[in-house]
Amino acid sequence: MAASLGLEKGAERALLAEPPLLAERIDVHDDIEPRIAKALVRGAWVAAASDSVDPREERIIATVAKRLQVSPEDVEAARGGGAGYPSTRSGHRGAASVDAIRYVLFD
Repeated sequence: MAASLGLEKGAERALLAEPPLLAERIDVHDDIEPRIAKALVRGAWVAAASDSVDPREERIIATVAKRLQVSPEDVEAARGGGAGYPSTRSGHRGAASVDAIRYVLFD
């Protein structure tokens, strides 16, 4: 997974050395545009829907959405939109996930 991010070897090793982080502890920048925050939440639903949504995934998405200040209504709208994609098992989901991770990791 880390290799798919296209990072330099040093950055990839640093990323792999980091332990998993609870959703509640993710650093969220105050200047994230609302449309970007909604897109991240929608992408999370699309990724979660690829193999059926697990209750743990629902909790994590809700937590991250709250940290991103996405309203519960927008979270549910994004959930419905993600489930309706005809290509949830396509490579587009992987590309969207990589873009989301790059955005979060950007300094």
